[in-house]
Amino acid sequence: MERTSPLTRRVRRLLGTPDSTMRPTAPGHANGAAPLDTSMRLESQVAQLSAKLNELRINQRQQEAEVLRLREMLQQAEARQQQIKQILVVVEDLLQTNHQLLDPPPDLPPTATLFERMCARIGANHRLDPHHREALSLMAERLTHVRDALRASLGEA
Repeated sequence: MERTSPLTRRVRRLLGTPDSTMRPTAPGHANGAAPLDTSMRLESQVAQLSAKLNELRINQRQQEAEVLRLREMLQQAEARQQQIKQILVVVEDLLQTNHQLLDPPPDLPPTATLFERMCARIGANHRLDPHHREALSLMAERLTHVRDALRASLGEA
């Protein structure tokens, strides 16, 4: 039970509300209950905020780990791209050499020297036989396919 002050009783009389010198208090609201309830509510909110903060920190660590993993994947992809570009250069050189072997040498102009004409005849006698020519043609076809596949993987036309 809570006692009311004389001023409160006088105000109640003026307002026409019932005046009682002793009035019952609500359960749980004794003299120290209100601050205790507020304190418990505050502690509960602090605990909730701490849990959310920890959850955010965990999410941030996971995102940082994901970013590191993606950066490593990017570095590996760039290294593979450099390797493919180097392979592509070698394939281009092989194709050029292959075409030089398959294409007959141009005829020498009539103003060529005797030595040049003799060298051309020796070269003409030493041309590729059909079996070697077929093997080189097949190799050129396969190298062209490899070159096109490498260019496609690099996104080049």
